[in-house]
Amino acid sequence: AQRLRQTETLLAVTKILASTLDFTEAVRQTTREMARTLGADMGGVWCLAGGSEQLGFVAGYHVPPDLRSSMAETSVAMTDDVIKRLRRIDGPIYATNSQADHRLNHPLTQLIPHKSLVLQPIQGVDDLVGFLALAWAGERHVFTSEEISLLAGTAHQLAVAVQLRRTQEQVSRQERLNALGQMASGIAHDFNN
Repeated sequence: AQRLRQTETLLAVTKILASTLDFTEAVRQTTREMARTLGADMGGVWCLAGGSEQLGFVAGYHVPPDLRSSMAETSVAMTDDVIKRLRRIDGPIYATNSQADHRLNHPLTQLIPHKSLVLQPIQGVDDLVGFLALAWAGERHVFTSEEISLLAGTAHQLAVAVQLRRTQEQVSRQERLNALGQMASGIAHDFNN
């Protein structure tokens, strides 16, 4: 039954990520799917912004509006200790009693009411491209190895979506540069005639 639930969740995530070109909406729906499946009270995803060394808030699920604006304003540097730890280890940082776990002591985690917390790295081809955070505010959550595997599978799918978004941004930027070049060439031609 557990294996079937994992497979169904990964299929749902795949469907979500494949069904929309709106990256933010796809990430929000993926976060919702993971929060519901694991019983988390809220969740969010942070990703690298084009060419930046800062992870910015992309989307969340069940994040109160006032907290959402605080999260949107709080970027996380790639040099941050928690991010360095996520880059070093192969897997998530999680704790059933997250308030007492020093690994999760961070200004961002202090914004979120939580008893249990997981930070799942989203690993790109070469490096970390983001992370998924899920929080349990009402009761502590005991993590199972199946849940950790499910988080890893979801993070892999999110990494593909992030890479696709980056590729789309590069193509769009190249198209704009080409159009600008053609326009400049046309203006130069008009001046010469």
